[in-house]
Amino acid sequence: MFLRIFSLFLLVLLTFASVQGQTLRWSASDFLSDELVETLRGWAPAEHTLSLQRQGSLLSHQAWDAEELDAMVILGGEETADVYGEEAVVFTVAYVVPRIIVNSGNALEEVSVELLNRIFGSASANPVVRWDQISGIEDDRLRGLQPLAQSINEHLAAELFRQRILGGDDFRANVQRLEGEDVLAAVADSTEAIAVVGEDIEGVSGIRVLPVRAPGENFGFVPTPENVQVGDYPFALPLQLVVRRATVGEQRELLENLLGDEAVSYWRKHGWEEAPRTERAGNLRRLAEVDG
Repeated sequence: MFLRIFSLFLLVLLTFASVQGQTLRWSASDFLSDELVETLRGWAPAEHTLSLQRQGSLLSHQAWDAEELDAMVILGGEETADVYGEEAVVFTVAYVVPRIIVNSGNALEEVSVELLNRIFGSASANPVVRWDQISGIEDDRLRGLQPLAQSINEHLAAELFRQRILGGDDFRANVQRLEGEDVLAAVADSTEAIAVVGEDIEGVSGIRVLPVRAPGENFGFVPTPENVQVGDYPFALPLQLVVRRATVGEQRELLENLLGDEAVSYWRKHGWEEAPRTERAGNLRRLAEVDG
């Protein structure tokens, strides 16, 4: 009788320990801030431990293939779902979005991808260095063009711009590289400045975001969440959450927070474009449909 009771007690104890001791194995892009990492740990279910590594997408892919991860936050694209197949559920949570900004007093109404290459690219055979080289600019106050870009080390947007718009070529030698707040201050102070930044400038006086026109298009688009999601804005990179389907149940609350409105303030604060409301709602619906 004693052995039977002891065995039953041991079974309950082991079951409890297996639930209490569950470790959720995550990795996250090293471009994410410490604040999000700590936020994710705070969202983890109380009975679980969140083990989160900061590393590049390639190392995350390798750890996933070795079945060492339950979820990962990576820079991805449309092909991500195909890469990971049925064992994974893939959600887009935010976007890296380079924004082209000018002083509010500048006459430029929109900018084409081709013109951006001529302004910022070192390999352009027909560089633009003065405002009067741009069609439609007839303001005598605009003379020398002052190109600026946010430091690549500070924000991924400048590197994405270099890859997508400049074809991987370097920025021109006359492009001044500054920290984000310094770029905004320089543009607000000069009608001759044009800059590439990652931050949303909502609420910053003296600056406006230019619509960007893709090759072959008749007009440009500003980087609203909706324009970014459908691809009208010509350069953006999705930040994606890849979750191992079999583990969804034990981390559902954490996933709901990351996919829903709870994370919006984080994305805005750190220069990411949040997924639009309709996409966030769709993510939550898809999550609810996953068994577990």
